[in-house]
Amino acid sequence: MFESLELYFKGIWQFEREIIFSDSSRQYAKANGEATFEQLTIVGNELNYRENGKVFLENAGRGTSFFRAYKYVVTDDGLDIYFQDELTQNFNIYQSYIYQSGSHSLIARDKHLCNKDIYEGRFLLNDASHFVHTTLIKGPHKDYFITTHFNKL
Repeated sequence: MFESLELYFKGIWQFEREIIFSDSSRQYAKANGEATFEQLTIVGNELNYRENGKVFLENAGRGTSFFRAYKYVVTDDGLDIYFQDELTQNFNIYQSYIYQSGSHSLIARDKHLCNKDIYEGRFLLNDASHFVHTTLIKGPHKDYFITTHFNKL
């Protein structure tokens, strides 16, 4: 379907995100915005990811601007995503994915534990200009299912 994960992701994408309570399928929030995968270093397998958007909480009535950033590192068998933590310089791994060519998917190698909440993600690479990223978050603090649709600009 594509030459490499770096080339697949590289560029500017528009996204729409839905966050629902996973136990009831009731909507918690929606978000939309723009995401950029950019190669800033000489290392060919690293992409800096940054998204800027607005989130609309179900009962808030107005949107709030947000951004987030990660470092995507393409590996021999998939993708590792690291926190872009400029403040602490920790750059810890967020989640590691294995590429499954038959389903054009990136499946979480392990679950990510954050304050007793467990995160598990998946990418479905639909075609050259559209992919979906889902994340299930379960635990004592959060219980969400997040679906984000990306369309390449």
